[in-house]
Amino acid sequence: LQDLAIPATLFVSPGVLGSERNYWFQEVRFLRKQVGDATIKHEIANLLGWDDARVSSFSVNSLLKSLCLAEIWQVIKATRQAYRLPPAPRYNISQNELRALAGRELLTIGAHTMTHPILQNETDDESARQIRESISELAGLIGRPVDTFAYPNGATGLDYGPREQATLAACGIKLAF
Repeated sequence: LQDLAIPATLFVSPGVLGSERNYWFQEVRFLRKQVGDATIKHEIANLLGWDDARVSSFSVNSLLKSLCLAEIWQVIKATRQAYRLPPAPRYNISQNELRALAGRELLTIGAHTMTHPILQNETDDESARQIRESISELAGLIGRPVDTFAYPNGATGLDYGPREQATLAACGIKLAF
């Protein structure tokens, strides 16, 4: 991109980079390869107190995207423990790599929540915290203000709504995707 002078935007969840963990969906992708969808659906059913038949017709991603982030991580943890699986290999850039990229003239770095929850599934306080902290921590990491944001998953009314838009406006975000 730099050689061709093409601008780009990279949206980052600083809580994920700082923890050196993967995003939840990267962990789920790894687990699906290890144990299959039926196993993960079983863990989701257990979490919800349902029988397996009640979740069988839904995709793993659809089921997980209906949960708050803490519940998604419960499913991941339960699946790992049941099958004695390690975390997935690390897939993301480091904080140092991000700092190096931040100096590139054609690259804009925007916020993407702290840990990539689906904001509509979170409480008012948690949704606001995820947004506010991602903007402030990212600005601290890259050494300049952050004025762009990407909603995790990004479906209007399903993944975010007026609550999140108001929080972003209050944080000075100029453009949200």
